[in-house]
Amino acid sequence: FPVTIATFVTPVINNSEFASKCINFHLENSPMNIIVLYDEGTPEDYVINERVTYVKNQHGRHFPKILNQLIKACPTEYVVYVNWRYRPTYEQHEHAFSKLNEGFGCVDLSGPLQYTAFSKHLISVIGFFDERFVGGHCVDWDIMFNLYYYDIAHYNIDICYGDFSLGSP
Repeated sequence: FPVTIATFVTPVINNSEFASKCINFHLENSPMNIIVLYDEGTPEDYVINERVTYVKNQHGRHFPKILNQLIKACPTEYVVYVNWRYRPTYEQHEHAFSKLNEGFGCVDLSGPLQYTAFSKHLISVIGFFDERFVGGHCVDWDIMFNLYYYDIAHYNIDICYGDFSLGSP
């Protein structure tokens, strides 16, 4: 999969020990660079590695703003958002990118916003996450609604939805 154009992003909340285990797992199981949004301590409290970039959380637990901050910090065309509790394998990453290359605009391998891969082109079509949703409970409905509204092909595990015309940018 296109390592040079994808960045793996994950937020960590108040648990540097668990987060460090998560980061080490991702370093061992993916060649992608990683952006970690953290809210406590300093980057030195986490894993130090040339493939890991740390961004300070500016928004508390306001999940839509956290997601938007991660997407904006991503220097690559593709974004792979992974919940910090999810542990994808190299094969799962390959599977996600094969589906993006088939023309899906968004790929979820474990339900919405557990493992979600998409291009920044998708964000230019549907917009960033709606920051009016203060809690994190409506963000998955926000992206799902926009995918259906704009009729964008969405791959969710082995369920396919929508029009495949968006394709890759």
